[in-house]
Amino acid sequence: MDEIETTEGGPLPGNELRERRRLRMAARIERTALELFAERGFAAVTVNDIAAAVDISRRTFFRYFASKESVLFGDPEREENRLVAELERRPEQDAVEALHAALVEMAREQEADPSVTALRLRVLDSAPEITSAAFAQRITFQRRLTPLVAQLMGVDETRDMRPDLVVSVSMSAMYVGLTRWLVNGAREPLHELVSSALEQAAAGLTATVARRSPTRAVRSS
Repeated sequence: MDEIETTEGGPLPGNELRERRRLRMAARIERTALELFAERGFAAVTVNDIAAAVDISRRTFFRYFASKESVLFGDPEREENRLVAELERRPEQDAVEALHAALVEMAREQEADPSVTALRLRVLDSAPEITSAAFAQRITFQRRLTPLVAQLMGVDETRDMRPDLVVSVSMSAMYVGLTRWLVNGAREPLHELVSSALEQAAAGLTATVARRSPTRAVRSS
């Protein structure tokens, strides 16, 4: 008989219970896959290997993930949406400060399960065959964030390169923080290292944003 999950208010509603179980299974598949990738190498692990290790069918695996690549990269669209939402709720904030606050918040969310984040970073660092896919994902992030940063700056990103520079440099600083966290054994709070990296990048970015560009063009409403 299945254990009944409850809250302080009583048994969970059916849809909430199903969602909680779905998330638990997805997390179990993700952790198992990352452990296999780290142990054998990404290229050597198949979907069948992951399914067998979790004791599920191949068909069940595909209910949760579209491919083994999607396990490794997580849910980039969800990450993008979170970053976009963080930026959109700071319409009056300085562009650099708003973006950096959003990236630090993203790092805090990755701290929810630091062992999984560390596993993912190790696999990404040791799998040259997926470097191009990781780079493509980063470019996608930048293309979506740049117009929002341009809007905060009041410029047209097609004529002013500064929004693109702000996003590119900030994303690079965040990755430096992630790498340093991993190199140091994932012992320090991740968001603090990311925040430190962003702060050190911010001085140059603030000066760049403050400088009036000869191609500056205010967006029309």
